[in-house]
Amino acid sequence: MTAAAVTTRTLPRRRPAETPRAALREVERILRGALANDEGPLKLPEVRRRMTGNASPALIRSIIDELVRTGRITESPTKGVMWTLYENPRFWRKKGLIRL
Repeated sequence: MTAAAVTTRTLPRRRPAETPRAALREVERILRGALANDEGPLKLPEVRRRMTGNASPALIRSIIDELVRTGRITESPTKGVMWTLYENPRFWRKKGLIRL
């Protein structure tokens, strides 16, 4: 086999939104921003449109499912998804709450 017959193949570079962790952080940023701007629930195509990279609908669906499972967002089949995690430190310092 000659050197000219051997070809190497390079993999395409991944965009930041195509990695699951970066996409998760980006979806979180989008939903928190929508909450801060009082935009209400966002549909999944709108979340995908606001993302910087080309994320697949399956990746966005799995991210939404994970955020729903952990209690950070709420999803409605008709209205969309909305960030609902309440993070006010004064609320969590109330007496009567059990510290883990």
